[in-house]
Amino acid sequence: MRSIEAQYAAQDAARDDIIKLASGLQAPMFATKGSIGEAYEYAYTIIETLEPKDKVAVITAMQVLINTIAEQVKQVGEV
Repeated sequence: MRSIEAQYAAQDAARDDIIKLASGLQAPMFATKGSIGEAYEYAYTIIETLEPKDKVAVITAMQVLINTIAEQVKQVGEV
């Protein structure tokens, strides 16, 4: 069993890794929204402007990206 200090150190390292992961994903030229829900709503608003035949491909690509980011965050956050 790890000491409390070792557990805190591992948590701090995981938190730092998550921050690095998130920072590496950001593109400063684009805005952010106040919440994930707002960002999803914005994305779907934009998707609605597309031709019906293009919507499925864009939604698929967006969701694959989101799922990959979520999985990476979970992996980095496991302590």
